[in-house]
Amino acid sequence: MGYWFCCDSRLLGYQCAVPRPDDTEKPIFYYKTLTVISSILHAIKLSTVHRVFVFTDNTNTVDMFHTLKARQLYNPLLLMAINHSICSNLQFCVAHIPGDENDIADALSWFDYARILQLVPSMEIYNFTPPQLVLGAELL
Repeated sequence: MGYWFCCDSRLLGYQCAVPRPDDTEKPIFYYKTLTVISSILHAIKLSTVHRVFVFTDNTNTVDMFHTLKARQLYNPLLLMAINHSICSNLQFCVAHIPGDENDIADALSWFDYARILQLVPSMEIYNFTPPQLVLGAELL
């Protein structure tokens, strides 16, 4: 999983390893959605941000946020994003970006440092831990 943004003219990249398919029953769509939510929660923690525009190459994730409808597995994720945005007065929008235009996030998600260095030599890269849902409650 990977996301990035510009903050105070610094390019910041965040990445997190996805469990191997053998270690989880969740589809890749779950992790794409979790990455979007992690970026929204990160923006909330900054507390100086009041509007966030998130791009993802996954149209299912975009559709979920536009309709506010999701399957049972994704409802807790969607509710978490909505609850946090309401409580923090953050407005966000999730939009589609074609995969071939999503190079930086793709390189971050693959831990491809050579490609990141080529695309954005000044990027600072950090690891992140996505929020965890346990029995319907979130742990941050």
